[in-house]
Amino acid sequence: MARFGMVGKLVAQPGQGQELLELLIAATRELQARTAASCTWSAKTATTSTRSGCWRRGTTRRRLASLDLPAVRGVIDRGLPLTTERDGAKLEPVGGLGLD
Repeated sequence: MARFGMVGKLVAQPGQGQELLELLIAATRELQARTAASCTWSAKTATTSTRSGCWRRGTTRRRLASLDLPAVRGVIDRGLPLTTERDGAKLEPVGGLGLD
């Protein structure tokens, strides 16, 4: 089955890294139509978090609709002020555990 993925890098304001990470984990639980999602943390910098997700092709409407769920919207609204830098990319997963 065809899939697509996204990865995002967020750099937290000084002293806000743990709160940002907790918000990202909460949002990951709420997103719909995904087949995989993860949040990672840089122990070296204590400010950089990476979030990645994988979805089946054809679920774009459900994925985008999940961004308007009150729980997810609240996380976005609370999380953006905690960041100093945001970056991301769309990916095409081609294989791996759970993707076959």
